[in-house]
Amino acid sequence: MLTDDLGRTSYDRKEPYTNLITWVYDGGSYTPVAKLTEEDSYSIVQDYMVTPIQALDSKGEVVWDCILDIYGDVLELRGKRDFIPFRFQGQYEDGETGLYYNRFRYYDPNSGTFISQDPISILGGFNIYAYVHDVNSWVDVFGLSKYSPIEVLGRKVYQNSADFGGGVPTFVDPIVGKTNPTVQNYLMQELRIMI
Repeated sequence: MLTDDLGRTSYDRKEPYTNLITWVYDGGSYTPVAKLTEEDSYSIVQDYMVTPIQALDSKGEVVWDCILDIYGDVLELRGKRDFIPFRFQGQYEDGETGLYYNRFRYYDPNSGTFISQDPISILGGFNIYAYVHDVNSWVDVFGLSKYSPIEVLGRKVYQNSADFGGGVPTFVDPIVGKTNPTVQNYLMQELRIMI
């Protein structure tokens, strides 16, 4: 460790990287498709709703296998729980609290609801604590509004959302047929803060 004339300290060499993990995304979802560590690389197998269900090492052996219940809580697990901390699409499990981080609020897999009100109020739905009504066909990656990912000729099309320039998501009201400006402004401001 070195100290300069002003009393500031710095290291004379770089600290070694330990336990460095890199998550690889395919760009079409909010769940990684691979995990890279110092020891090995792992492929992440996802189900039709882009929920991680298995991890395979570089030899093709299953090292992590997970089945979630209807609320997203771990029902069956093979391997360490935090080896792949991603649950439903867009959710990252906080190992200390047991809650799932959804960008704008936390989800409780025991109750199947968010623990705080929807930041966009009833624009996200009348029940301001609700997750999606059907986890087999809907997701809520931001904790703001549900949408249904559908594969069409290998390309994701969103039934209740669309991409806005610059990667800012929009949520299209299926009745009105356009995005509520209040929701769009909120998303644009929040994503600027996050960047």
